Amino acid sequence: QLDDAMHNPGKYGYTPKNDLLEAYRTRFTHSFNTANPATDLENQFLNDYSISLPGTPVYIGEYHHVFGDYHAGVPDQATDLQAAMDIARSHNLFLGVSYFQYQVAYW
Repeated sequence: QLDDAMHNPGKYGYTPKNDLLEAYRTRFTHSFNTANPATDLENQFLNDYSISLPGTPVYIGEYHHVFGDYHAGVPDQATDLQAAMDIARSHNLFLGVSYFQYQVAYW
């Protein structure tokens, strides 16, 4: 809906004073939070995102993959973070991650 509003502000009762669409295209970045492993990023999010919003970069605002389970084939955080960064290097819209709760949360 945000993307539609930027392309059609009048549809939402807004008349921009400046070039809203140009600002959206050149200055906007999306983010999302996830505790999913990096192996989920492309199939569960990036592939569809790239089709829906092909010109808008995205990053993970709160990356916090839960600790892995070696026996279940789930990578530990260091391995998973490396995988996420590898995806960022190879994907033209995915900028990377902001690490959330580096150590223990005491709340």
